[in-house]
Amino acid sequence: MVKAGGTKTGKAKGKEQALSRVGMRNPNALAEIYLRRKINWKGMNHKGIKEVLEMAFQRDFGDLFDTSSGSPLYAKSIGPGAPRRGR
Repeated sequence: MVKAGGTKTGKAKGKEQALSRVGMRNPNALAEIYLRRKINWKGMNHKGIKEVLEMAFQRDFGDLFDTSSGSPLYAKSIGPGAPRRGR
């Protein structure tokens, strides 16, 4: 709730803070959705996983975990090439 004068009450401020701490999506699960296939993650080493994630999201591995890069892993972003429902 916002008081007259534009200041937020404790409840509204708490809700806003909680939303700013929302985590990221599971990168492996989201990569499977982007690539439209199941992946045997256990059968891969770190380098292989990194390569699959870079291929799926078409960006450098480091950028996937950077909140300022617009990564599709974070709740408020939708990456290019993301599959849409019904396709």
